[in-house]
Amino acid sequence: MDPPSEAVMEPPLSQETFEDLWSLLPVDNLHGVSCPEENMLDFGYSMTPVMSALQEGGVSSTFAPVPPSAVPSTEDYPGHHGLTLEFQQNGTAKSVTCTYSPDLNKLFCQSAKTCPVLIRVQSSPPMGSVLRAVAVYKKSEHVAEVVKRCPHHERSLEHGEDSAPRNHLIRVEGNTQAYYTEDSNGRHSVCVPYEEPQVGSECTVLLLNYMCNSSCMGGMNRRPIMTIVTLESK
Repeated sequence: MDPPSEAVMEPPLSQETFEDLWSLLPVDNLHGVSCPEENMLDFGYSMTPVMSALQEGGVSSTFAPVPPSAVPSTEDYPGHHGLTLEFQQNGTAKSVTCTYSPDLNKLFCQSAKTCPVLIRVQSSPPMGSVLRAVAVYKKSEHVAEVVKRCPHHERSLEHGEDSAPRNHLIRVEGNTQAYYTEDSNGRHSVCVPYEEPQVGSECTVLLLNYMCNSSCMGGMNRRPIMTIVTLESK
């Protein structure tokens, strides 16, 4: 079996952390990207071997979790289908919920707000393929730990959380076929069936929500994370 394609990114930060990091960028290098007030993420690409199980009509309840590796790979790996991630270039309005910095290779976003991730492939994957998103800590001393929500936000019911486990950091928005899973190490991931780009578009859009700030005590606690996005097939 050929290895699946994957991608990686980091979680949201507190407002003051966001402002401190953003202030490091020269004004001429912002490329018109906006500056929301709460969260931050990083994106890249990596690869881990995965098996998946599907059934007609959506993702099965027996969907296989990521193999229980204590240290997931975070190496960029586009795979046989040339997987890459892209991000919309938003304006500078305060109403913007997320914005990407190409200089920092980080996505800044607000907690529990829509974060569009553009999925591009050079060739279409097989029918029944899925996209998986899993959060991991970036630093080696934390990478074996499971990324979870903080106890405060886990107890506070947010809009649209009815179908998702309360302790999962990452949510998929606008997809009723999203399936949340946990491997034998307790690591969380969310899977959705891969969909071809709509007519007139070159990318598939994955809408992610991050349900905590990286500064949340009892959760990420200011530890940087990445999110690995994997394109998987049978």
